Amino acid sequence: MYGWKQDNLNFDVVPPEFTVDERKALAPYFARFDQDPAHIVPEAFELLVLTWLTDVARSAEHLEKLDPSLQSLSDSGLLSSLRQAHIEMNPTE
Repeated sequence: MYGWKQDNLNFDVVPPEFTVDERKALAPYFARFDQDPAHIVPEAFELLVLTWLTDVARSAEHLEKLDPSLQSLSDSGLLSSLRQAHIEMNPTE
């Protein structure tokens, strides 16, 4: 996963300010939902990511201690931005 801070959204010019190894971050969620990353359908992946974001929003500090790969999310300010956030999934039509 690649990320930019809000004030640097020119993706063509500015390289990502932080990265996260999504394999490590999402692995427990693939296991929880009994899904194979190579064969997951888009709708199931959306639910998986929604669950991860919701968990991060609810317990970012706890997750950061469990998974050091989330340190870059903390450094980026994303974790503090997500604390107490309300995450919603908008279906595409």
